[in-house]
Amino acid sequence: MKQVAIREFLAVAKLKPLLGMKPAGKVTVTGSLADPQMPRLNVTTYRRPDLEAARLRTRSATEATELARSRRLDDLEAGIFAGVGRELDEPGGFETESIVGIRLKIPLGENPSTLGKVLQSEARADRLALGTLALERVANNESHAAYAEMKEWQVLAGQIKTRLLPLADTQIQKTEEAREKGQVALRDVLLAKEQKLALETSYLEAVRDFHLAHAKYRTATAQ
Repeated sequence: MKQVAIREFLAVAKLKPLLGMKPAGKVTVTGSLADPQMPRLNVTTYRRPDLEAARLRTRSATEATELARSRRLDDLEAGIFAGVGRELDEPGGFETESIVGIRLKIPLGENPSTLGKVLQSEARADRLALGTLALERVANNESHAAYAEMKEWQVLAGQIKTRLLPLADTQIQKTEEAREKGQVALRDVLLAKEQKLALETSYLEAVRDFHLAHAKYRTATAQ
């Protein structure tokens, strides 16, 4: 019992700063953790903010690369020019002349000054795409690992609650009956009760670790 009290004291001491409380403040904890229940595995769609941001950066870099590629060729330019002039023509006098023309500028090849920008944009887009893919794999691994950990703690908690604790109760009952008949000493009864207390502590720890793994799973999948 002293060990349980010490653990409770330490847990409350860690909780107070997180709640913005003074060391002398009082924390009252009520209720209990729910029994471990496995959620449905859902890791196909990730809504993690870091993953969404990585996807947006990749998309932006891809669009910038397409824009840089489109500038490898100079634009086709066309224009119209016109002019009016007067020229002295003997012996008839001045004559008015009009000039109308079309001007075309046709690119003959790629602009070498844009090649570096294209290569730089492609390298950045590839790097961001690989980073996004790596982050997706990290999210997938984290979610599956947390889900598997939840399953392990659920199985352990179930075994303790449905098998080991009933056996401990039976053992306590038999030991107390034997104590009444003078077949065993008092310390044997106390030892049986201590074993049950240890099992109850293990069950609570398994439930706690299940919910901690569940929190990691929800964080990994941004649920």
